[in-house]
Amino acid sequence: SSLVRPHIEDLRYLVHGVSSGVADVFVENVWDLHQLVYQRTENPVSAWQTVCVAMFTHPDFYTY
Repeated sequence: SSLVRPHIEDLRYLVHGVSSGVADVFVENVWDLHQLVYQRTENPVSAWQTVCVAMFTHPDFYTY
């Protein structure tokens, strides 16, 4: 779980071109989403698929 947040931050930079700061609300929300999906499904693939959907449907993806 402690490794998930840095990966989300890296993915945010790669997908949106935004370097995450300590108080990046988007990263926090996506991390919460990942945790929620993982807790409910116990499936890491489903959790990461949800993260990817969140990244690629966010307006920052279309403006980058």
